[in-house]
Amino acid sequence: MVDFPMTDLFSEELEIAALTDPGRVRDHNEDNFVIDRSVGIVAVADGMGGHSAGEIASQMALESIVDFLFEFDGTLNREDIESGKAQNYLTFVLRSAVNKANRRIYLETQKMLSRGESSMGTTVAGLQYDDAKNTINLFHVGDSRVYRYRNSVLDCLTSDHSPYQEWIESGRQGTPPQKNVILRALGVAEEVEVDIASTDILPGDQLLICSDGLNGMLDDPTIAELLAEVKPGEVEAGCQSLIDAANENGGTDNVTVILVRHN
Repeated sequence: MVDFPMTDLFSEELEIAALTDPGRVRDHNEDNFVIDRSVGIVAVADGMGGHSAGEIASQMALESIVDFLFEFDGTLNREDIESGKAQNYLTFVLRSAVNKANRRIYLETQKMLSRGESSMGTTVAGLQYDDAKNTINLFHVGDSRVYRYRNSVLDCLTSDHSPYQEWIESGRQGTPPQKNVILRALGVAEEVEVDIASTDILPGDQLLICSDGLNGMLDDPTIAELLAEVKPGEVEAGCQSLIDAANENGGTDNVTVILVRHN
């Protein structure tokens, strides 16, 4: 992963850890994650494609996003950020970063197809921390998720881009679609729609970013029970307990988790 260690935009109160695992069925891992303190970002990408293409796509996505954000680091002064004038600009930059990643993967996919190879793509979900306002900007494409665990309540802050999610939101009428089909991914088309939202972060909050290898194996009440056991200084152990539980419940997919805890 890209790493620029010269600055740290995360608050000292934020404890962060991440783990990834191939699961019990897949012979290789197409997931990737990044924690980059220089641009205040953490993200998970779940790749798809033949052979190692999915792994390439997920890594390419995260590297592209970090590279883009790093180029813009320091272009906004503290007064603009604190006044709120730059909020729309910050959202624009984040959306542009994901779109640049999409474009890069799409162009590489076209080269692969011209050689008779299979295509590739990836989901992505993550957050960028705004230290001046103590808020989180969320972004996602596909069915990787961002959860918030606050006051013993687990909320999913993202909505899967899938026929199954649309079926749920439309009232569960008719036969449910397959859960593993997605409607959006990076690299599939020349342009992609990125969902971006903002939320506050309070002491005691935990933010969980994960590939669908986690929530595909564990329901929300189980995830909430596991997060309830995570104490300050134990986020890495919390990541491991989530992955272990997913594997014990079948482990049919790669699983990646990032935990951010506000102590």
